[in-house]
Amino acid sequence: METTIRPEELIAEIYRQLHEAQSRGKNPDTVLMSLDQYRLLDWYRNFLGETPEGGAEYLEKYAVFGLEILIEQVESPQVQ
Repeated sequence: METTIRPEELIAEIYRQLHEAQSRGKNPDTVLMSLDQYRLLDWYRNFLGETPEGGAEYLEKYAVFGLEILIEQVESPQVQ
């Protein structure tokens, strides 16, 4: 993945992989990403601020779409 990737693009890629895995009958529970990618998502989460009560929370401190974030040396996120 490019180093100039926008956080929205990173989130979209994770969602694409999650949807693809679920459509194949799999139930992933983690996403591997680099430390830089994690920092980008964390910055974006802080930038967005708190979700109003009752709103869907898809981006948490250590999870995205309910997938636990694990830091690994990978070039692009990998939903597993």
